Amino acid sequence: MKVGIFRQGDGAQDFYRATLPLLKAEDKKEIKTSQIWMGTLLQEVSERSAKFWETVSSDIYLLQRLGSKSFIEKIKSFVREVGLKAKIVIDHDDDVFNVSPLSNHYVDFGTKELKIMHEGKLIHEWKHGVNIDLDKNNLAIEEFKQSVSRADMVTVTTEALANVFREYNNNVSILPNCIDLNQWNKINIVRPNPKEIRIAWYGGNSHWEDLLLIRNVLKKIGSKYPNVKIVMIGFKPITFENDYRSGQVEFHEWVEMAAHPYRLAALDIDIGVIPLKQTPFNNSKSPIKLIEFSAIQVPCVVSYISPYKEMADLSNGEAGIFIEENREEGWIEALEMLINDSNLRQSIGEKERQIVKDHFDINTQYKQWIKAYEGLCQFQATPR
Repeated sequence: MKVGIFRQGDGAQDFYRATLPLLKAEDKKEIKTSQIWMGTLLQEVSERSAKFWETVSSDIYLLQRLGSKSFIEKIKSFVREVGLKAKIVIDHDDDVFNVSPLSNHYVDFGTKELKIMHEGKLIHEWKHGVNIDLDKNNLAIEEFKQSVSRADMVTVTTEALANVFREYNNNVSILPNCIDLNQWNKINIVRPNPKEIRIAWYGGNSHWEDLLLIRNVLKKIGSKYPNVKIVMIGFKPITFENDYRSGQVEFHEWVEMAAHPYRLAALDIDIGVIPLKQTPFNNSKSPIKLIEFSAIQVPCVVSYISPYKEMADLSNGEAGIFIEENREEGWIEALEMLINDSNLRQSIGEKERQIVKDHFDINTQYKQWIKAYEGLCQFQATPR
C-alpha cells in the first residue's frame, strides 16, 4: 500500500498526524510514502514532475486541514481520468466549528458578530467589515463541510472530535496523537540551584483563556515558595511577570519539532500544569501536552475535562493529579503536594510514562494507521 501525503506545513499537526506515523510505518516496511507540498502543487501539476507522479500514483491521498470542495472534486476527476483508484483521506485535529470568540483564530473561523462583556466592561468584539469578514468565513466553513463530506474517510484524534465530523461524513476513524518514545527521555541534569522547583506551562497565544484559569494559583504558589521557578514555553502574557519576584519567570520560544523532545527534557521540569477551560472546542482536542510531559516523566496537574479526563481513566487517576471543575483550592493543594514531595513526583512521573508506552508510543500504535487505511482500500493484510 502506498500513501501520498499532501503536506500543508511543517508544524506540530503535520508532524503528529502525517509525518511521524506514516514514516514509522514505512520504516517498518508496512507501507510506502511520497510527499508533495500543497504550496508547490500547481507547479508540480503543470510540470507533471516526477515527484507529482510519484505522489499521485498512490492508493491513499492524505490531505491535511483541507477546506475546498472544488479541490476535492478536481482530485477525484484527475483520479478517474488517469485510471487510478486512490482513496481520499482528510485528517483534522481541531473542531473548527466551535472556535472560541476569545481566540485569535476566531478571525478565520468565526461566523457571528460578538460583543462580550466581563464585569461591566467590553473585553472583546468582532464586527463584520471591521475586524472580521463573516461572509468569507461562512463560505469557508460551508466549503469545509462540503470537502469533508466528499472524502472517502476522515481521520481525527479523539471520539469527541469524531462525533463532530460524523455529522458530515459517515466514515470517521480515530487515530490518536502519539509520540516516538525512543526520542522522549528524561535527562539527568546537575542544577546550579538544587532546591529550585521548576513548574512549566506551554501553549500558544490562543490558549490564554486556559492559562487565565490558574493565573491566581501560580501567583499564590510563587509568592509562598520563593524557590519556585515558573517556566513558560511558546507564549507569555505581557503582564504575566508582574505577578512574581524578579527572575522568577523563565520564558522560552518554540523550537522546530525535531528539537522539541530534547529541548523540553533539557528544561529539567519538575511539575507540569495543564489547565483547560470547559468548552466544546477544548473538549475535542487531543491530550498531546500530557502525553509529552508524561514521556519525560514530568508529573502533571491537569484539568479533569476531556480530553485529559480520558487519560485519567486509562490510569485510574494515577498518571497525574486531575482537578475537578478547575477548583482553585484543588490546584493549589495538588501543586503544594508535588512541591513538597519528591518521591510523589517520581512515582507519578513513572506511571505517566508507562501510560504513554502502553497507549501512545508510535512504535506500536502506527499499526492503527495501517488498519484504517487497509480497511478503506479493502486490502488483505499479509499474515506474519
